[in-house]
Amino acid sequence: MTTKGKHDCSGQVPKSMGFGRRGCWKNATIERDGKWYCRQHDPEEVKRRREEYNRAWDEKYRAEKDAREAKVARARLVRQRSRQAIEALRRIVMNRIVIGDDEWSLLASIDAERILDDLEN
Repeated sequence: MTTKGKHDCSGQVPKSMGFGRRGCWKNATIERDGKWYCRQHDPEEVKRRREEYNRAWDEKYRAEKDAREAKVARARLVRQRSRQAIEALRRIVMNRIVIGDDEWSLLASIDAERILDDLEN
């Protein structure tokens, strides 16, 4: 509906009680495909806002997914290194008792310390 050169927006808004829709009451300022729209309901602006929202949501989801995957990978590494540390300590104990070779025990203890340092970081 036009009155004195003004155009009504072709966009739709929810009715006051939330049931159904009715026409937007704002004055239209943009014409697209023969229909007039206010800035809020301009189809290109609506599309731009939707794409921006989806892009932000995708980035947030991707960041959360990467954080979860990093946490799982870290836990897996900790379990693996823990098993290695236990095995290295077992070798130290067994070789000291059975062989009594101090040089080998020193190397095994260095390995165990390196693994334990990795676990702390």
